[in-house]
Amino acid sequence: MKKNLYTLLALTMAVMMIMTGCSKKEETTTAAPTTAATQATTAATEATTAATEAPTEATTAATEATTAATEAPTEATKATEATKATEKVETTASTAATEAPTEAPKPSTKADLVSIMNKLYDGLTPGENCPFVGQIEIDGENSAFYVGIENLQCKQALASEAMMGAIAHSLVLIEAEDGADISALKSEIREKIDPRKWVCVGVERDEVVIENVGNIVFVCIEENMADHFRTQFFNVVK
Repeated sequence: MKKNLYTLLALTMAVMMIMTGCSKKEETTTAAPTTAATQATTAATEATTAATEAPTEATTAATEATTAATEAPTEATKATEATKATEKVETTASTAATEAPTEAPKPSTKADLVSIMNKLYDGLTPGENCPFVGQIEIDGENSAFYVGIENLQCKQALASEAMMGAIAHSLVLIEAEDGADISALKSEIREKIDPRKWVCVGVERDEVVIENVGNIVFVCIEENMADHFRTQFFNVVK
């Protein structure tokens, strides 16, 4: 009987050992799938994260590309505007340069009556074959004394007369206005001039020399050298 109890006890312990071993095996088996599942989940999470980050990076890259593409036309636009501004400045400068001559005051077209008058006396010696003379500018206030016309209308006029009143010597140069009726002017001078204004000396009215070259009119009252001064006038004013 005692032997049987030992045997039963041994069997019981063997069974318990077997069951304990199976339990550990099951735990090991159970743990292995759990670890594998955990690793799989982790891999899946990383894959998801990578997949999520990949579009994000792609989106970021696309956004940066779009921004660059947007900025590029902006820079190009700035360059175009700068070019247009430069062209505008050049155009303005060119226009100003072109208009400048138009706006500049026109040079005087008046004849040099003083030079002409001086040349009329070339070859003559004052005090010998011609009197000492003085030049007087003719204006509206004194024109009647020199050519007989009150308030003479012309560009300019100049007289050269003897400095001694007892000598009949008077040369007058008149530059008429552009488009003036020169024939009418000469006729009026012939009619109104006083060839004996010195009272004691003078010439006859028909002896007064009145000539013109273009709009330059020459009037000469001279007792002895009227023909000489007529010739000089045509030689000087051509």
